[in-house]
Amino acid sequence: MMGPNPGEIEVKMQRYYKSLSENDGRIWAAIEALKVGYGSHRSAAYCYGIRKLES
Repeated sequence: MMGPNPGEIEVKMQRYYKSLSENDGRIWAAIEALKVGYGSHRSAAYCYGIRKLES
């Protein structure tokens, strides 16, 4: 039995992310980035369309 392909997983993750509030989405994206490791925060930000917070 084969599992879902990476494209299907990405679509599901993006759909789930969009269902969250902005704050919850940022927290979830940060947790996902921590799972991957160094440099992944940029990938997560790009994947989920997160912009840097303005100071």
